[in-house]
Amino acid sequence: MKEALEEPSISGALVSTHIELLGGRFGSDEVIRCIDGLPADVREHLQGVIAAGWVPVKAYDVFYRTFAARVGVDVAELHTDMSRHSVERTFKTMWRLLLRLTSTEALVSRTPVLFSRAYTKGRLRAVMTTPGLAEIELDGWPDVPDIVLRGVRIAIETVLRLSGRSPVRSSVERAPEGAKIRATWKP
Repeated sequence: MKEALEEPSISGALVSTHIELLGGRFGSDEVIRCIDGLPADVREHLQGVIAAGWVPVKAYDVFYRTFAARVGVDVAELHTDMSRHSVERTFKTMWRLLLRLTSTEALVSRTPVLFSRAYTKGRLRAVMTTPGLAEIELDGWPDVPDIVLRGVRIAIETVLRLSGRSPVRSSVERAPEGAKIRATWKP
């Protein structure tokens, strides 16, 4: 099903987690009213989103921008906060212990697989070039939306932090075919 999608999309599991987290912070009614007020072509992708489905990145981006404006919060700050909480929630309890027992090289090498489960467009290549430095390249997605780059960057930072690496910092540099992300931490 993923291969049949022409428009770049994000996994329904991620979108539904963000919707749930936003509802927990601002109230479910506020999220529902926001979705109900979106243009029909956007709303149809967000009403009743299921974990096994896909949501066009454009619709996800419109939803986030609209919701942030509605609640009077900067969209980048809101998305960063919700992305961090989403990853933390995913890797709670037993997963957190496994993260701490997994080598940094193994964590970095799994990044492309996780990306491919989250998005229908683009490919990641990830390598640790030296202790405390990972370089991740996204290609196959020229003009990748900011919301995608921010989500990927925050996910990388959060997984490394949860696995005991700190302090983690990252940066994004756009490239013609996508972007380059650098993550650093104290080795």
